[in-house]
Amino acid sequence: MDTEDRIVYWDDQEILNRLRRIEGQIRGVQQLVLKHETCRAILTQLSAVEGALRQVSRIVQTCSVAEALVEEAQFTEVDVSQIRETLKKVLKS
Repeated sequence: MDTEDRIVYWDDQEILNRLRRIEGQIRGVQQLVLKHETCRAILTQLSAVEGALRQVSRIVQTCSVAEALVEEAQFTEVDVSQIRETLKKVLKS
C-alpha cells in the first residue's frame, strides 16, 4: 500500500504541534547553554523535553498497536478506535 493511501491512527496536527513545541524547547536549552545558565535550569528544561518526547512516543506506540491489530487480526475501524481510546487512557497513567 502506498504511504499516501495508508490509514494513520494519529492526528497529524497534534503530533506536529507537539514536535514544534519540543523543537522550541530544544532551542531554549541551547540558549541556556550559551548563556552559561545553571545546570539545574538546563536539567529542568531537559526534563520538560523528555516528557514531551514521551507523549509523542505514546501516540506513535498506540498507532503501532492499532496497525498491528488491523493487519494481523482484521479488526474493524470501530474496534481499532475503541482500542486506541483504551490505550490512551492506560498510557496516561
